[in-house]
Amino acid sequence: MQPQHIGSWSLPYQARVFGLVAWALTAVLYSQRASADDLPFLRTSTAMVEADDEQIFEISASNLLGKQERNAAFQLGYSFSPTFSVEAEVGFGRDKVAPASSHELGLNVLNAWVDPAREGWGFATEFGVERERTSGEGWDDPGWKGILVFSVPLDERSLWLHANVGARYQSGDEATNRWAGLWSVAAQKELSRRFQLFGEFAGISDSSDRVAQVGVRTWIKREKLALNVGVGRQMAEGRKGNFVSLGFSFFDLSL
Repeated sequence: MQPQHIGSWSLPYQARVFGLVAWALTAVLYSQRASADDLPFLRTSTAMVEADDEQIFEISASNLLGKQERNAAFQLGYSFSPTFSVEAEVGFGRDKVAPASSHELGLNVLNAWVDPAREGWGFATEFGVERERTSGEGWDDPGWKGILVFSVPLDERSLWLHANVGARYQSGDEATNRWAGLWSVAAQKELSRRFQLFGEFAGISDSSDRVAQVGVRTWIKREKLALNVGVGRQMAEGRKGNFVSLGFSFFDLSL
């Protein structure tokens, strides 16, 4: 997802409702004073299953600071069970070169089918829908995606390897590339109870977007609050640039 900035609100009724819900989620994020991803990755989902993740919220937000653009994304996730969760996302972005601003709304559903604790490897599926809008223009038609998620624990579960493969479909008459493949590989290694090293490389089959990052997750409170700091490089729409990613993750927020 490419986070974007909100412009005017001259929108159709359905988009206004969707936007209102997203802003409500954002208000919850700010009320928790949070900022970061439920995982340290920008593009990679995982099939990790936590037995106690049931009827709980996870709040996350991330901020990408680059020379040419600045992006922020906020997520609110809810785990109905250890294997089934839903996440809503709102993103903002500002292009410093154009200059232009944009925003995006998304909804993702993830279901884990194979538990790594039982089988030694994990498998999940993720489906999502998102809409984008650039300043001065109307909402794009919805974009749909489906992803197969694989995770493998190694070294007594202190090291995890992840791989995603899927496809994205962009609806609407103005879409030039309706279908595109999605892929990513990632790893995370626990260095101690407080520190975790992570890395990720992801892209789209038409080469319109690729991103690589490495970073460190610091547990401020174990399994409850984490700080994510990463550095990376992105190639998007023919432009390349380095970035720094910052964020906080809040876990296990039950009603």
